[in-house]
Amino acid sequence: MKVYGYEIPEGTESMSCIYSCGFLLVWLQGEGAGAGNAMMEHYMEDHKPPLPTIEDWISSEGER
Repeated sequence: MKVYGYEIPEGTESMSCIYSCGFLLVWLQGEGAGAGNAMMEHYMEDHKPPLPTIEDWISSEGER
């Protein structure tokens, strides 16, 4: 699977920034317990409120 032009290898999972800024997290399957926290930290540091809502996340899934 490609995300932002990067090939995400099998056995890994990824999460990209809802604001399409290019921020991408990649981790081994089953080891992503802190991924949501890392993404929220990215939002708080790099993007101004309002933070994305759950509706924003759901509606952006088709864009990846």
